[in-house]
Amino acid sequence: MYGHRRSGNLYSRKEKPSLASHHFGVKFLVSFYNFRRKRYIPNMRTIRDVLSNVIASTPFLESALADGILNLTAFARSIRPEVEADLLRPVSVGSLVMALKRMMPKLESTSSSPAVPWSVGDLTVRSHLSELTLQWSDTVLAKQQQFLEAMREGAQRFVAFAHGVREVTVIMDSDIEHLAREIFSSERCLSRMSDLAAITLSHCPDSASTPGVYYETLKCLAMKAINVVEVISTPTEFTVVVHHSDVDYAFTVLRGGIADRRCPV
Repeated sequence: MYGHRRSGNLYSRKEKPSLASHHFGVKFLVSFYNFRRKRYIPNMRTIRDVLSNVIASTPFLESALADGILNLTAFARSIRPEVEADLLRPVSVGSLVMALKRMMPKLESTSSSPAVPWSVGDLTVRSHLSELTLQWSDTVLAKQQQFLEAMREGAQRFVAFAHGVREVTVIMDSDIEHLAREIFSSERCLSRMSDLAAITLSHCPDSASTPGVYYETLKCLAMKAINVVEVISTPTEFTVVVHHSDVDYAFTVLRGGIADRRCPV
């Protein structure tokens, strides 16, 4: 009789498994299903989709492909691990090269420079500039007016104000920086830069409706590793502020872009 009750207890345990065992079984089945799905069901993304993301996230890569100056085989080898990790399957270098070649005609049509009415004579250079960046406050505008009134009696000066949401930047000739620091002395100065220069490009008002005008201009400087400190624009002028040590090279790059029309500047 004792043995019979024991066997009955064992039988009842098999009939009523614990809740923890049930959850473990469900998790195991879900994990096994996900593993089978990733292993045997191919990724629906194509090589072209992954390459489009790589090109869009890499600076100047689209231009290099459109101009045909990129070694496709070497580039395919460098991005092959990234593409394979994204697609969850092996990819050959040849398939990457073929996909890049098929994408190049479209890149050439989308990366063509727009026609913009610039000319060599429209380049103006101002050197020996300084920049002050102030935190926005209710008294900044009054101080700005006071600064402009103080310069009326002097010679013509280069002065530009850029108002942001939280900051105000003043770019001026270096010889009047002391005046600006005196007038804005009660304001909080966030940064100060000196030994700057500005290159101003004049253009027709119609270029305001031309897509990519400023992008192509800045790209010319960025591809030559010329740092742009500040940009200022009006309907007919576009000014880039650079360090004084870069102004000669920046002027040459922009003037060359006007001459050969490779950059719309």
